[in-house]
Amino acid sequence: MLPERTLTFDRNPANILAVCLLKMYGVFSRPFGYKWLAWIGMWVGTVVKRNSTCIVRLNRDTLFRFYLADYYWSKLVCQGFSYEPEIERVLKAADSLDYLFLDLGANYGYWSVLVSSSAYSHKSVVAVEPVKSNFDSLCLNNKLNDCRFTAIRGAVCEQGGRQVRINVNPGSLANEAASALLKPEYALSESESVESVSIDQLVSRFAAQDQPVVIKLDVEGLEIEAIKGAQQTLRREFLLIYEDHGNDPDSAVSQYVLDSGFSVFHLEYGKYTPVTEVRDVNSMKTRSNKGYNLFACQENSKTATLIQRAFSTS
Repeated sequence: MLPERTLTFDRNPANILAVCLLKMYGVFSRPFGYKWLAWIGMWVGTVVKRNSTCIVRLNRDTLFRFYLADYYWSKLVCQGFSYEPEIERVLKAADSLDYLFLDLGANYGYWSVLVSSSAYSHKSVVAVEPVKSNFDSLCLNNKLNDCRFTAIRGAVCEQGGRQVRINVNPGSLANEAASALLKPEYALSESESVESVSIDQLVSRFAAQDQPVVIKLDVEGLEIEAIKGAQQTLRREFLLIYEDHGNDPDSAVSQYVLDSGFSVFHLEYGKYTPVTEVRDVNSMKTRSNKGYNLFACQENSKTATLIQRAFSTS
């Protein structure tokens, strides 16, 4: 029996109805991988007030705050729902490493609050988020969890110290659209200016000498530019978690990572599956509107050995 998730929210009729509906549909859809749950979340977003917040307890010492109208995060209301379970499994496999965790494109800080918790051995975490509204929520989640990670407002790029225009869509209920780091030709209704930072700068500032680094990279189409700013970092012990989107038929990010000579893998139905060429990535993309998480590290590194060993016995 799964433990009941503790929720804190304003118990007005609309919110109570929304939470009950999400919970009930979660129970119904759990055997089917929570299919269509996002559609229920979209409907909920039309019922509740846009500023209605919910705080969910993710584990013994971790709280996460989000908006009930945001169908990207409202799924967490459902008992047993796990956001990006493949990342959770890989991080658990690498738990014995005393790594610095870089949460790049942190959004509200879901992975920051988790990885800095006791369940993940209180790893050191630096969270970077460019969008002002998201950064404010990131800071609130940091405060909810005793300010146990470092939050930085910035855009992850190849070079740091320059001003970057970030295009945002304040009218979207889906928070992942609001946090998109997009090129000017795809400009939405508003833009913000934020200072850039590189991965190498972050590691130089926050990592101890020879400390392993885990990079969670979700920067909405600028992954390659961000990786180019990590040349020094990628010479040490590292694990890169990146997204290759289903709408990219060329799998450009994976091609770049493979061309860099790194060992790449993904978890398909919980199974460790090596990626040796781009067509391996293309074959896993069954939906054009979904981002697929992949993992990269130095071949024959301690990180690679730990992860391979964990999944060979699981």
